Amino acid sequence: MLTSAGFVDEAVLLGQSVYGEFGNGVAAQLSALPSVHVGWAFLIAYEVIRISPSRWRWLIVVHPVLTTLVVVVTANHFWADGILAVVLLVLAELGSRALARLGRRLRDRRRASPAADATPDQPPTPAPATLPPPTPAPATPAQASALPPAPSCRPAPTSAPEPRSALSPPSAPPPEGHTAAALRTGRHPA
Repeated sequence: MLTSAGFVDEAVLLGQSVYGEFGNGVAAQLSALPSVHVGWAFLIAYEVIRISPSRWRWLIVVHPVLTTLVVVVTANHFWADGILAVVLLVLAELGSRALARLGRRLRDRRRASPAADATPDQPPTPAPATLPPPTPAPATPAQASALPPAPSCRPAPTSAPEPRSALSPPSAPPPEGHTAAALRTGRHPA
């Protein structure tokens, strides 16, 4: 890293770094901005504090603080890398909450408006018919006789035709070429 500024890269001293001197090496040195180490530590701490009901959950705050100190002291990150990681996490959380609120508003608006569900080709679905409340059953026979008769769901009877016996003549003569016996048996002349 910046050894000329007094930073000591422990990984370079031990031969484990992917970075060489400034500007040389395999990995891009600017890819350390923001610090994923610091961002991940703060994200884990935030979620543990948010989800855990234990009073010990606040001990997790030590994790991001130590992670930030370690990556800065070992010269793998600047302070700005860690600060930017936390700022981006806060912005992501605020954006997520705003999108969730917007989604809830749109879903509530859609549920409240039956016309929103209708497509331009179809008319809106009519509301279901409401039934009258049921009448309570009478407690005594005297109360039962005082109640009006219940409405019937069956249509009113119409005048039914008079019953005929099989031997009575049909009301209209059979078609030409058909006899009464042929009509009864279903065998018709061709």
